[in-house]
Amino acid sequence: MTEHLIDSMYGDVNIAGTPHESIFTDDKVFNVTELVERLKDEPQLWSKDAWYERFSMPEDADDMGMGWSNERAAAWQSPSKDILMDYFDRSNAAAAAYIGSLSEADLAREIQWNAPTATMVVDDALGILVWDNIVHGGQVAYLRGYHQGMGWHR
Repeated sequence: MTEHLIDSMYGDVNIAGTPHESIFTDDKVFNVTELVERLKDEPQLWSKDAWYERFSMPEDADDMGMGWSNERAAAWQSPSKDILMDYFDRSNAAAAAYIGSLSEADLAREIQWNAPTATMVVDDALGILVWDNIVHGGQVAYLRGYHQGMGWHR
């Protein structure tokens, strides 16, 4: 679904609303990809493979847009569609491998988190990530429909 949405609209629709109320379609896709990375107890693809350079963002995994001012968010320039989708594909593959390897003990492991609490177990974090992915996927689909018309078949 995400690949189809981005293929059908990337470059044509990046911002909806005014600069102070912007919704970036590419930011939504990026946010979906990086969340599972936070659960792993190993270096993230973001730093390990220097994706932050390609996204023109800080290496700090905790500085990826959450809490940014409107001005900072509006000033950020997303990478090309190819870079965004390459990161999306690699992150999804790594996430699938990671999630598929989790044991009951792994799911009960306490991890650092930033909201709504400072820590939580991996199982609860995965629930939040499912919800977050649904929300961001819906936002991208909404923007596509808003700018290009309704229809899953387009």
